[in-house]
Amino acid sequence: MRGEPRVPTQICALWLCDAPAPEIGRVEAALALLVAAANHARERWPRIFGNPAGARIICPAAQTPPPALVEAAKSTGCALSRIDGPANLLLAQCDLAIVGSAEDLLRAGLLPALILPSAADPIFRFDRGGARPLAAGARRNDEPLSTAAPELIAAAALAPPRGSETIRLADYLAEDPDLNVGRHGYDMLLWLIGQRADAAGAPDDSWERALAVARQARPGALGAVEAMRAAHARADALAIAFGKRWRSMLVARSFLLLLASVCSGLIGTLFSWLSVVTIPIQAAVTVLIFVDERHAARNRWRGKWIEYRRLAETLRAERFLALCGVTPAQAGEADWVEWLTRRAARAAAPFDALEDAAAPAVIAHLADVEIGGQIAYHRDAFRRFRRLDHRIRRAAVISLGVFVALGAALAALTLAHFKVISVSFTAAISLAFMAAPALYATLNSVRRDLDVVRQAARSAEIAADLKRLAGAMASAPVTAQTAGAAGLRAAEIMRNDVSSWHGVVEVL
Repeated sequence: MRGEPRVPTQICALWLCDAPAPEIGRVEAALALLVAAANHARERWPRIFGNPAGARIICPAAQTPPPALVEAAKSTGCALSRIDGPANLLLAQCDLAIVGSAEDLLRAGLLPALILPSAADPIFRFDRGGARPLAAGARRNDEPLSTAAPELIAAAALAPPRGSETIRLADYLAEDPDLNVGRHGYDMLLWLIGQRADAAGAPDDSWERALAVARQARPGALGAVEAMRAAHARADALAIAFGKRWRSMLVARSFLLLLASVCSGLIGTLFSWLSVVTIPIQAAVTVLIFVDERHAARNRWRGKWIEYRRLAETLRAERFLALCGVTPAQAGEADWVEWLTRRAARAAAPFDALEDAAAPAVIAHLADVEIGGQIAYHRDAFRRFRRLDHRIRRAAVISLGVFVALGAALAALTLAHFKVISVSFTAAISLAFMAAPALYATLNSVRRDLDVVRQAARSAEIAADLKRLAGAMASAPVTAQTAGAAGLRAAEIMRNDVSSWHGVVEVL
């Protein structure tokens, strides 16, 4: 039995203490508090966090780490990294800040802060941070400082989302990425209408190309990209599996309704003396559909597919944001997808700021691989959605015509008094004008459930937005600022895309 994966229990703390020679004992005690908080989080949320438990201390490159910090990191087993970047970039990638006094809390932004002891106050203090209710960008200062304790630090720095979000997060971590899909109804539908089930184009090599750019031009972002690649592989595999299960359930429901309509119509027309048999057939189909839909709802196939796909695409966007040296704005309390994305990125050291010297390579990758690849994908998706819609429509029209023609032919036989087959005129008309429309409506319900028309329009809109962005990038100066702005805009477009997936179907 494969062990369930867990989120690494690591606190990422930003060192903002300007004292040139802090006491080593106090620094060691501060780092020991962080390690104890990580261990407490692992014990408090055992379904979420796992080994290893520890802390990573980030020291801005503009500041020389004091010897006391270096020695304390070694003695407590904490990692120590120097990262070059502006304060807002480093703050956005850390869980809390370490400051020398309460007067330095404003430097910590909105992060929770651990305050080192001083001669005036020999106790470690803790401020949980956060924004003022009516000023989202200003740090709140209406709460008294607390005595620092591992429980407080763990709750402020590592606590997972509350309520049902924690349950969904634990369910995701418990999923087996190699699970057997076990449902092939959607593939059968594509085969019946002449649509290739594997028409997804060339394999996705964007992660390898992103890693190549990171190795050559952005070594400071290499660790973050590698960490997100591992998280993306799991999320993408699970999204594909639950997407196939959900779509196959929809198709199976329509096929069962189709089977019931065809059997009832043909038996009632050709073998009227067996009409009573259609009652248990329809009852059995109803029970099967009810049980299958209850099973899918109980196991949240649709919800898991949407959430896991959203996680995979969010991690994909975080990949090129790391290369661009920017972080997206964080608004409000994170759900489990956003929370896990942050933890995945913080499994490695924070990435540094992008320099103008590396901007040409990053902008070329962003235009050719990230934006260009998505434009190509959505154009192909638009064509496949339109083709799928056309073929389902055609199948419905052909089925309607066949059954109307069959009913009309049988009615003509009854009127001509041929004794080839014993069929009543009423039964033949019923087959033509009742069973045939029911069959047509069943096939059209597949189109409605798969939502192919709206998704074709969605893909066309996303491709147009990305194409406009690519055109703007081509005429902009090749600088780190351009790369950051373009990366944030591309991420915004792609996130708006995945946020509207509550009725989406992805044709693989």
